[in-house]
Amino acid sequence: MKAEMTAAVLYGKEDLRLERVAIPQAGAGELVVRVGAALTCGTDLKVYRRGYHAKMLNPPILFGHELAGVVEQVGAGVGAFKVGDRVVALNSAPCDVCFFAGMGSRICVKIFCSITGLTRSLFGFRRGSSKKIR
Repeated sequence: MKAEMTAAVLYGKEDLRLERVAIPQAGAGELVVRVGAALTCGTDLKVYRRGYHAKMLNPPILFGHELAGVVEQVGAGVGAFKVGDRVVALNSAPCDVCFFAGMGSRICVKIFCSITGLTRSLFGFRRGSSKKIR
């Protein structure tokens, strides 16, 4: 028997069910994260009310994408993370003007600081001192 977890599964308009599903296995370039905290964003609410997302989701599908947790599995080719690392998914479009956006990263200091209330001075970075994160 495969190990299972409880997940929210979207079936359609205002039809969200908690179900037991198989725990995913990390493929090449992927992580499996044990979720410690999750939240619902405005897009999630719109998708729930509509029952679909025209460009990204086709029900039935596991629902949710904003989370923080601990890495449990690391797929082949992943070098920036290891089992036990605490991680957070920042699902935002880059601003295209900050240091990280200029380096091709999807992590945006401007958006991150606006979400968390932190200030840029806490990052303590210099141009070229950060590794890219995808």
